Amino acid sequence: MIRITDENAEEPSDTLLPKSLYMMNLQSNNTLNEADNPLIPEIPLGKAMHILLNVKEQVFQQAVKIIKSKKEHEEKEITSVMTDSPVVNAMISLDNHIMRSTQNSREDLHEHLEPLKYIYDSLKLKIIKRGDSLSEIHSNHAMQLAKFLLVDSHYTSDFCAILSQELQSEDKRYQLAVVLLLESMTQEWPSLDTNTKELHTNIVEQIYMLVDLCESLANISIHYGDEPTVLSCKACDLVITCSKYTAAAITHRIITPEMTETKSPKIILIESTLTSDKKRTDMLRYSWKYCRRLMGTIESVSAVL
Repeated sequence: MIRITDENAEEPSDTLLPKSLYMMNLQSNNTLNEADNPLIPEIPLGKAMHILLNVKEQVFQQAVKIIKSKKEHEEKEITSVMTDSPVVNAMISLDNHIMRSTQNSREDLHEHLEPLKYIYDSLKLKIIKRGDSLSEIHSNHAMQLAKFLLVDSHYTSDFCAILSQELQSEDKRYQLAVVLLLESMTQEWPSLDTNTKELHTNIVEQIYMLVDLCESLANISIHYGDEPTVLSCKACDLVITCSKYTAAAITHRIITPEMTETKSPKIILIESTLTSDKKRTDMLRYSWKYCRRLMGTIESVSAVL
């Protein structure tokens, strides 16, 4: 059981939240207290982060399923109504903190991404720290929260923009954190070595997300390709994985949420299918472009090994 005291809300944790994020926590908490709607989860940002970074994986994943269900039935947005689950309430509260902090900064991309980046900054170094069993636990918790923001929140595009910036940074630790996060996402994709030739739309969206990052991943692999490292090898693997699944998105049947709700036959518009196929073909050409760029790096790494 997670025990949370008032001290967690009043004092910033040097190991969890940077000072700027703590200030956003206080500002968001004051906004919550002044809200007229008593059903909005009134969990301060520090407490919400504490809950989400100290919960077992099974409980976290169950909360993610509840959030997904609410998004599907409430116009693709996370609900603001309290639930019986403290983990779900923490997710909703985290979402509300980000939403309020970005409402007045949509014209300036840097300011718009800043609240979400503060949260990611508190996670990224935890993701790569795996020196002992305790560090590995913290790493896994940070990874699952970052993956939730990447895949299951409605800030996916903003989060991808942050990851793109991190891949272009000069700090290899920041680059490695992104690579490990993307690798964790792809490990949950269905295997292509089965007879089931189907992909769900959410997987296709994640494939497109990875395609957008292929150029930066290829650049990292080529830049550090003279000597095989975890960073360069995993970045190379991600580009190859992206190409394989982009090809699968063309040849496999795409399953939409509406198709899974009923077993009755569906009428598919030919025009819509052709448009979708062209988009997937363009994505495949784009990802193959970077695969070809990696051929020389792969050959040089093979020679070293």
